[in-house]
Amino acid sequence: MSSFQRNRIRLAADGARPFADLLDQLTGATPVFPHGRNINVEVAVFNNAALDSLSNVTSLTLDIKDLTAAGVIEPAAAALLTRTISSASFNLQLKQDNWDNDVDVNGSSYHASFGLTSAETGGLSMSGQVNNVRGFGLVVSATTSIGIVVLLSGVIQFRYDGAGATSGTPPLAAYTFTDQQLLAMLAAKLNAGENDNGVSFTLRGAAGKGILLWVDDSTGTPVLKQTVLP
Repeated sequence: MSSFQRNRIRLAADGARPFADLLDQLTGATPVFPHGRNINVEVAVFNNAALDSLSNVTSLTLDIKDLTAAGVIEPAAAALLTRTISSASFNLQLKQDNWDNDVDVNGSSYHASFGLTSAETGGLSMSGQVNNVRGFGLVVSATTSIGIVVLLSGVIQFRYDGAGATSGTPPLAAYTFTDQQLLAMLAAKLNAGENDNGVSFTLRGAAGKGILLWVDDSTGTPVLKQTVLP
């Protein structure tokens, strides 16, 4: 049986330190999300580095947002992708050892997991990407008895992984031809062997100047003719 799993990102969200370095607990580096893939974002909630009981949390929300030109989260922009999980789906039996060692308790090794589909991640624009990578903002917040509390806020990366097609919208063709135009181009093309009567062809040099070649059989004897083109 295969041990492959859905793409995973593990985030420790500490409400007392929401702007600490945002790191994937699996890699110890900035989270890298494969564009156009199914992804699980697994979150454990902490308070001053101690695992939180979530006793006064009614829901957790993950937002992915655009960045400004300066590379920080766009504060006024709506989320490009958002997920909310209610307290009914929290794993309240999670212990520190389960999180640290990625060992399941009550069916998981995290408080909550945000499942993102390939269509959703593939729908995020990669315009402006550099070396197949584009930055986005990620915010994890909690709805509590005292209002919204930001647990984690920072920059993540989405990356084209190059494996097959993604779920994004395919680009439109830069130009189109009618059936009549295509047939005319096929009829005028030069073949390696026999060609239709009256076919000519053009050869051009590196500077763009050319020579037009054709066969003149108006006298009954075929003669190769040429003329210089600008």
